[in-house]
Amino acid sequence: MSLLTPLRYMILSAAVTTLIFGVIYLFSSRGEQASSMRTWGICWILYSFSFIVDITHMGTPEISYVFILLKQLVSLAAAFLFLQGAYRFFHLEFPSIFMILSLFSLITILAGFALNEVYELFLIPNVLLNTFLLSWAGCIFYLYTWTQNIPEKFLLCFLIILWGVYSNNFAFLLPELTLSILNYLGSLLILNVTIVYLLIIYYKKIYYLLNKQQLRFRMLVENATEHIFLYDYKKYCFEYISPSAEKIFGFTASELKRDTSKFLKYIKSVDQERLWPILESPPSQSSMDTFQVIRDDTEPIWCEIHYSPITDDNGVVTSLEWILRDITPRKKIEAELKDAENIKRELLEDISHEIKTPVTLIMGYTEAILNKSIPEASVNSYIRNIYSKTELLNTLLNDFMQASVLTSQSMEFRFYEVNAKEFIENILTQCENQIVNSEMFFCCENKIPDNIFLVIDVSRIEQVFSNLITNAKRYAGKGSTITISATMLETITPIEARDSAEMVPLGEILIKVMDNGKGFDKQDIPLLFHRKYQGSNHNAKGSGLGLYISKQIITQHSGRIWANNEPPNGAAFYFTLPFYQEDYDSLI
Repeated sequence: MSLLTPLRYMILSAAVTTLIFGVIYLFSSRGEQASSMRTWGICWILYSFSFIVDITHMGTPEISYVFILLKQLVSLAAAFLFLQGAYRFFHLEFPSIFMILSLFSLITILAGFALNEVYELFLIPNVLLNTFLLSWAGCIFYLYTWTQNIPEKFLLCFLIILWGVYSNNFAFLLPELTLSILNYLGSLLILNVTIVYLLIIYYKKIYYLLNKQQLRFRMLVENATEHIFLYDYKKYCFEYISPSAEKIFGFTASELKRDTSKFLKYIKSVDQERLWPILESPPSQSSMDTFQVIRDDTEPIWCEIHYSPITDDNGVVTSLEWILRDITPRKKIEAELKDAENIKRELLEDISHEIKTPVTLIMGYTEAILNKSIPEASVNSYIRNIYSKTELLNTLLNDFMQASVLTSQSMEFRFYEVNAKEFIENILTQCENQIVNSEMFFCCENKIPDNIFLVIDVSRIEQVFSNLITNAKRYAGKGSTITISATMLETITPIEARDSAEMVPLGEILIKVMDNGKGFDKQDIPLLFHRKYQGSNHNAKGSGLGLYISKQIITQHSGRIWANNEPPNGAAFYFTLPFYQEDYDSLI
């Protein structure tokens, strides 16, 4: 009996520690893992209650079967919750078989309070079920992919299974057996080590998920067409700069952070006068400005900047977010549009002059027919002349419309992560409708696996598919067949690249659009993607801009696009898109 007092203190200490950890788990539950942490927190609180029950029964001369049933009841509930938390931790569906077994065990335990025979019959099966639930939870942690290494996974699995074996230990009721007491204290130690280890694993996974989200966000930001700056008014320096800004200013992001004045070094002096006050004192509201970067090694770059003040809790502006966009292509287009306006005006004057002659002739022929001032035999000849002049008018009007078409525009891109296979399947469905409705045949082949994703502007890539399909329909003709295939190029990222912190593409998806028409003339192939090029076929229709715009879109996606003849099938267009995958090892 001399061992009872220190043993009670030890068990009480374990109960308090387990209860504290249960509360920590409850308060730590957040985000995607909130459900599992709450479940485990309740589990630890139940075990702390179980230890209190142990203390109250210490020193009892005989083991009460009511006490054992109460212990089994608490152990069953805790084991069930722990297993359910393991499934939630890995976002798995909880099997109904465990629910059925646990419910049956609960019924037998409750029945044991009334019938001693039920208690004796199901005592061992209930103990085995409790041990099985915990052991299976340990296996779940070993079987499924997570953020830990294999030795760490094995250690946690071993601790949980060992804890399952000791979960129904009643050896403390025999204090005269020193080994039994040590076994019980050992089970308490195993449980608390498991709790601490599992808490560490939870925070490691949270840290991993946060880093992963930051990496994806940085990848999306750094692949966007806009350049992002964050200026700190407390330190009067840049806190963050997109690495892509080096293309504009000629300095790396780290150089611009160290020396803010370099930001204005190549900016036109007139524009500097407007930007200096923004660096010295924060603006009161969001605004926009444009400036020009003039460097010796590149052509002048036009930039558009949108800045928004960021305030603290007291409403004081502490930093400024800048979103900078290279609008040089737009400025060039504006200049081209001015030239195009002049050309269109001159063309309009020329066509108007040309229209006067056929219109005058048509009016004369029509008036002569209406007035019956010509012989009956000449009426058909006059009508043919009217038809001929009408065809000439139609040709002139078509020329006018083509001259009025806007040849290009500044394109904005919004990149998102999409599942590659699902995106290709949706595109193929759209293409099938477009082709079949044009009285043509359609074939497709999608060899993209499920576990890769693209970072693309969905609407722009759909535009590329539409341009290529339109081109194929135009030159292949009705009754022909258009084939679209999607395959994955076997390009594996080097090990040193996979070990880096950056998310890099593992390879490329190859898209092929092929028709069974006559194909290209050899002299046309190198010029197909030039602006307004319509080929050597003088009967070609269209503005000649579709392939040019498609090339610009694919280039912005870090892909490639080309065309070739595929004898005896016809013409084929190819383009590639880089793909990404979270699990690199699955491709090795």
